[in-house]
Amino acid sequence: NMTSIHDAMAAIAETDIVIASRYHVQIAALKMGRPLVSLSYGPKNDALMADVGLQGFSQDVDNVDFELLTKQVSAIITERRRYEAIVREKVGAMHAKLCEDLKQLDLMVD
Repeated sequence: NMTSIHDAMAAIAETDIVIASRYHVQIAALKMGRPLVSLSYGPKNDALMADVGLQGFSQDVDNVDFELLTKQVSAIITERRRYEAIVREKVGAMHAKLCEDLKQLDLMVD
């Protein structure tokens, strides 16, 4: 039973890719460097996917096309290492920018 983002991250550590609808699970997957398919329930999911270079790997959770989902999963599996590298690069850049922004606000010490 998962009750925290840390539980989600522990479960994700055992995976190669993730299919998720919950935003916090998507964040956990990305923090773990895992490519994912987003079953999106709002614009924030789609924006997140675009920010991490995974646009095209998202579907509306209320209208899932399972044939497309199969193709999306196959595409990620086929080029998993490339998508992992993209995720790591984009998430790393997002983390670095956040740290820099916090330093500018004087909210974070070295």
